[in-house]
Amino acid sequence: MKALFNDGDAARDVLAKIYSHTENFQYDAMLKQADADAYFDFGSDLNILLITDCAIGRALGLQYYLTKKTSFSNIRLCIELEQVDEYLKNAPDIIIIVGMPNQTELYKAIHKGLAPQAMIFMCDFLDAVVEAECRIQGIRYAFSTFKPIREGLLYLRQAYTEFKLNSLTACLTDGNIR
Repeated sequence: MKALFNDGDAARDVLAKIYSHTENFQYDAMLKQADADAYFDFGSDLNILLITDCAIGRALGLQYYLTKKTSFSNIRLCIELEQVDEYLKNAPDIIIIVGMPNQTELYKAIHKGLAPQAMIFMCDFLDAVVEAECRIQGIRYAFSTFKPIREGLLYLRQAYTEFKLNSLTACLTDGNIR
């Protein structure tokens, strides 16, 4: 009798089901937050780009929440690597990567097409792996999808203000006032 080395397939299937359940749970939780939370006055004249290749439920939930509860001018969702360049042409002010991408080419596409005035955020289950990924990819800001979205928005507003201040300071230091 020959041993079958296929336990990894079974384990992957179980993990995929757990991940799918978690995405659905997160999506439902975000819709409930959108129904319960008060309007959050932040984002007028700012364009948001949500990018994901793995966390579709969380990305859709976040898009719904932001559309319903904030004043962002434009909230777009990109779920395919091939579309990233096209979406970046619309000059987003804030890019939120939802879930740690499965395809590392996504980071390359973002950094290649990124305007210097755009801030990158990671929105995921925050752990040591995501922390390391943020360091490697030069992403300074991250918030947890396990916390209320409103907390994430408070952090986003604070971080965006800091980001713009640092950008202005860098322009003044370089003598490149735009």
